[in-house]
Amino acid sequence: MKRQRCRRVVIIFLTVMALAGGTAVAMPSRGFSANENRYLAVWPTLDAASLWSGLFQKGMAAYVSDHFVLRDGLTAAAGAIQRAQGRRDINGAYLGADGWLLAAITSQDIDTELYGRSLALLDRLAADSGVPMVVMPVPDAGIVMKDELPPLAPMYDAAALYATARQVLTHAAIVDPTDALRQASGQRYYRTDHHWTSLGAYVGYRCLAPALGLTARPADGFGFHMVTDAFRGSLYSKVLNPDAPYDDISIAAQPAGLQVTADGKPMDGLYDMTALQGKDKYSVFLGGNHGRLDIDTGHGGPTLLVIKDSFANCLVPLLTGDYAHIIMIDLRYYEGRIGSLVTEQHVDAIAVVYQLSNLASDTSLMKLALG
Repeated sequence: MKRQRCRRVVIIFLTVMALAGGTAVAMPSRGFSANENRYLAVWPTLDAASLWSGLFQKGMAAYVSDHFVLRDGLTAAAGAIQRAQGRRDINGAYLGADGWLLAAITSQDIDTELYGRSLALLDRLAADSGVPMVVMPVPDAGIVMKDELPPLAPMYDAAALYATARQVLTHAAIVDPTDALRQASGQRYYRTDHHWTSLGAYVGYRCLAPALGLTARPADGFGFHMVTDAFRGSLYSKVLNPDAPYDDISIAAQPAGLQVTADGKPMDGLYDMTALQGKDKYSVFLGGNHGRLDIDTGHGGPTLLVIKDSFANCLVPLLTGDYAHIIMIDLRYYEGRIGSLVTEQHVDAIAVVYQLSNLASDTSLMKLALG
């Protein structure tokens, strides 16, 4: 009797899984998951080469996984079970104190060899161009806010990464904002997202400005104001805890006379207010990530090139008062040659603003080897 009951359970489970997988194949595919803030796997190409190499099978597995029926519901249910079991690390997010979610990034996630090569390429760009360069890697929340981590939760060795940068970057200045972020009061990172807040970005700006030869402006001169109090970010999407707190997003006031273009298309300004109606509300800053974004401020001054990831998106608006032209390049989406861009655009200074752990894992910086 017990064996028959087990057999029935197995049959029901396999039937449900087969129906869910079949439904995932039959239903129209979704291109983008707003909840996970990423593009989903596309239907793989079927031909003799892909079938023989196994690429089709791998692509099909990824497609079914991404489009699995009730994927979000199952993720939420799994997270609830793990929380009930006392787990403090769920799907790459630490469950910290006071409702905090912090990215669980350990030494195993850091590619030290890639990091060294990326730094060497940045240093070569600075040497070859002769343009002053400042590199500011931004530490993750778990590095700055250690008290919010679960007990004994491991994180990568940020101090070692900064030491490597100081050793490799012989033609560029290195800025480490860790101590300033630790000493600052107020919410410097979002509780449910891996990015720093506008306050955190302002602390970073105060560290970056002197290295660029600028005088940092006081915070009250930027007109920071809240635009939403209903933000749940990338770390919430990993856990899907219905009791997770909501975050506020504040932005600086936009100066008059700006002209902004993203990949050659004009934007309304520094902020995309329509993003506040969707899941990825952090994209209010500059409309998210673009291969190339140009800001013409309408006043005189030098030209700044910013090589960046999304951490720079809420910091760059604070630099518009000091430059006539700011060019932002995200190497994940840009296919041009940076060396040529520096020459053609008469760049006066280069700032590299990256999440520290991303700088130590992002392969797109290898594009700098092209010149």
